[in-house]
Amino acid sequence: MCSSRAEVEIVRSNIDVLVKEGLGPRAEHDYGLAAETCTVLLKLAGTHKGVRPVYYLWSGGVVRLDQSQWIPMAEQAVCVIYRLAEHPDCICTDIIKHVAEVVLNNHEQGEPPEAAPATPEEG
Repeated sequence: MCSSRAEVEIVRSNIDVLVKEGLGPRAEHDYGLAAETCTVLLKLAGTHKGVRPVYYLWSGGVVRLDQSQWIPMAEQAVCVIYRLAEHPDCICTDIIKHVAEVVLNNHEQGEPPEAAPATPEEG
């Protein structure tokens, strides 16, 4: 996606737009967009702005089983979290606990998973 140094600098100077558009409301319906945005964030490694939106998409995405791109997006989300976040193991633990809770609760109730994304622990 970013091939030349000039393109990288353009993207880096617009990182807020990248995170807002690539990991915002549109990404909730297009996990392919979210995965590509995560790939760009990894290439730009040095900004922490994408971690919180990635957290919400990953933790909330398990409720959207009709989205075939959730798994590739989740893989990229793990990479972004481990590369850019402080205490990535804690963040991923929180997400996995939330996802397991949603799946188990809905399995017990015999319903398809539906829940709000987890809230990241501060600290």
